[in-house]
Amino acid sequence: MDLELDGLEVHFDHTAVAAPRIRDLLPIYRDLLGGRHLGGGGDNRVAGYRTLQLTYGNGNGNGNGNGNKVELMEPLAGSTFFDSFLRAHEGPGRPCTT
Repeated sequence: MDLELDGLEVHFDHTAVAAPRIRDLLPIYRDLLGGRHLGGGGDNRVAGYRTLQLTYGNGNGNGNGNGNKVELMEPLAGSTFFDSFLRAHEGPGRPCTT
């Protein structure tokens, strides 16, 4: 499939990475890659997941500057969708391609 992308301007707000536990991702995304916690995040009990956002570069995470964001996600206990998703796509920090 050929796509014409000339003149198209696209901005990503963030990339999400899911794992069974956020703390298992922190040595890579915070310590090794130098991510800084943005604040916020937390539990979404309706959807069944917990998030933590990290920012990189010079930006402040709100779209200003050159910063990029990574949102780390983990399932809450009993979250059937997220648990089943992780089982189907095994591997800590595997990028979501669906």
